[in-house]
Amino acid sequence: MAGNGYDRAQLEALLGEIDDADMRLASLKGEYMQSCKGPRGDITAVFERAKEAGMPMRAFRALVKNRRLGKKQQSNVDRLEDDDRAEYAQLADAFGADTPFGEYAARRANPQHEAAVDSFA
Repeated sequence: MAGNGYDRAQLEALLGEIDDADMRLASLKGEYMQSCKGPRGDITAVFERAKEAGMPMRAFRALVKNRRLGKKQQSNVDRLEDDDRAEYAQLADAFGADTPFGEYAARRANPQHEAAVDSFA
């Protein structure tokens, strides 16, 4: 033990392990970012085609963003167990369809409406 009550060698060893783990993590993040370049390039190309087709880009980007958010919201519901999903549906009904959340829940409850919206993609 050193003068302050901590073993310097043990502290250095622990910090060294964390440094090694940080380096492995950084490497994995780099690999992940590299693997994302292809799909991100594809998305960029689609946005460019939309612009060339005369789409109003602010509105188109908002539509894409909201569509992605809707998929995330549905994923949250899909991860629920059946009994929790039923309780979620009851809560959504109680919350009411006159709110954005209620409107979303009502749309998700009517797959025919969703299919019509998805047909614009």
